[in-house]
Amino acid sequence: MQFHPEKCRIPDEPNRPFISSEEIWDYINNTKSTPERVHEIIQKSLDKNRLTMEETAVLVNTTDPALVEEIKEGARELKRRIYGNRIVLFAPLYVGNYCVNNCVYCGFRSSNKEQVRTTLTDEELIRNVEALEDDGQKRLILVYGESPKYSPEYIAHTVKVTYATKKGKGSIRRVNINAAPLDVEGFRVVKEAGIGTYQIFQETYCPEIYNEYHPINTKKGDYNYRLTAMDRAQEAGIDDNGLGILFGLYDWRYEVLAMIRHTNHLEACFNVGPHTISFPRIKDASGLNIDKKYFVDDDTFETASRKSTAAPTCRLATTNTTTRKRKRTATSRRTKTCTASSSRSVTIVLWATSSTSSSTTTSSRASAPPATVWVARANTSWNSVCRASSSATAPRMPS
Repeated sequence: MQFHPEKCRIPDEPNRPFISSEEIWDYINNTKSTPERVHEIIQKSLDKNRLTMEETAVLVNTTDPALVEEIKEGARELKRRIYGNRIVLFAPLYVGNYCVNNCVYCGFRSSNKEQVRTTLTDEELIRNVEALEDDGQKRLILVYGESPKYSPEYIAHTVKVTYATKKGKGSIRRVNINAAPLDVEGFRVVKEAGIGTYQIFQETYCPEIYNEYHPINTKKGDYNYRLTAMDRAQEAGIDDNGLGILFGLYDWRYEVLAMIRHTNHLEACFNVGPHTISFPRIKDASGLNIDKKYFVDDDTFETASRKSTAAPTCRLATTNTTTRKRKRTATSRRTKTCTASSSRSVTIVLWATSSTSSSTTTSSRASAPPATVWVARANTSWNSVCRASSSATAPRMPS
């Protein structure tokens, strides 16, 4: 695919901050949605061309129900043309939840003294991988808190253990990573282990809001270090990156445009866009004490996913996130495959804990037509309740 990154207010340079909140809000506040513009933009997306920030702003500002439905149908058609009804499964496997950060919304936060802290031993990791292989899983994402315990060398070790674990005819073909930002050398160490995608969520791209939720005296409190993490990954040779935000911390329209801005930055500096764009959604739960002003309801969540066709070569992932205060024991994992496809193909991975009642799965619509976003809800100690992983196109899809 040929990339044509746009010139933005802050020039794109490797390892330099690039987000201008003023620029993003100018697009949101000054871009009008008309039927003619919406039709043009839908067609551009169907032609598999990434949208500009202005074009994305047209979509996020569209409120006419008929036009919103056309956007949704455009997403369905894009998925049908490129990817048919193929479903790609992946299973998250939490290796450890020790964390030095104190993110206000997170159950792993260091001030949560009721959280049971665990790091899997090699033997426990092997048993978990074997159980997933028994279930037919071929792709995993290993998840780690941010802690000195989870050094690049340790992450690389767990990746190698995972790849080496084979039970019967089962094997893991692709190991993705969700972990803290690393320096260039750290990314090189992890790359040599043969990882797939390295996933880091910015959580929110608004610097002021970011500082409210991530204390500056913690490692994650450095907004710019996290923002430029994928630049360092690229420098280390990891060109398979996953971006993401957490819906509910700030205005979803701003966050969608900011992710497109981040995509533009990677294209401009490294001639490659992100493999995945994710937007987990925070939900109310016991122990959660944040302003709910920006919480996203089901209808908005569904609509936002449809309007994220701005980067048609990316896979989309949607998640509900809850924070629980109660103590939890070991987790069990189940996977379910949707019978209906999302705007791109969909997988849901459910997490249930042995100390709570069984998880329940619901959809945002009672009878879902093809291309409805499905949402799973569960009571769980982990910050991932479900993962709806969507594939827009065949290129760079894990084997």
